[in-house]
Amino acid sequence: MTQELRPTQSTPSRPGPTQSTPSKPAPTQSTPSRPAPKQSTPSRPAPKQSTPPTQSEAASSPAPAPDSVIPKGLVERCSIQNPQKFINDLLHGLYTREFMCAHSVTGQTSSSGTENKPGLQKDLVEITNAAKTKFQHITDSNVKAFIRQKLNNAAKLNK
Repeated sequence: MTQELRPTQSTPSRPGPTQSTPSKPAPTQSTPSRPAPKQSTPSRPAPKQSTPPTQSEAASSPAPAPDSVIPKGLVERCSIQNPQKFINDLLHGLYTREFMCAHSVTGQTSSSGTENKPGLQKDLVEITNAAKTKFQHITDSNVKAFIRQKLNNAAKLNK
């Protein structure tokens, strides 16, 4: 018995009665609606040369001030899932656990009158501003509560 080849089965490379030879080769470029993929794409962008920003760039990007407590690039490395994770990452990038144990949010004495810890003063303002640029709906009291919780947790872990 011989088996007949059907058009849906794999056929030899020679054109048969149902196959026709293409009159021109298939295009190698993609259609105009899609741009051609780049040959080599680096996984990370090349570092920028240090050029002064233009006035429009300086106004649009909230870069930290030269005497800022928050180092350049730290905000971009922080989690943006929710404000509390963002503030936790920011505090871990700024301070050690020992520093967080020894400080409070405002520096005021507690109602129990145990010990007076120094506050974060200027740092609190910059952390609040960084959180507000990432999360527009957050309030100052929310930021203080997240910082207070982080400082208290650090103090508990240090005991």
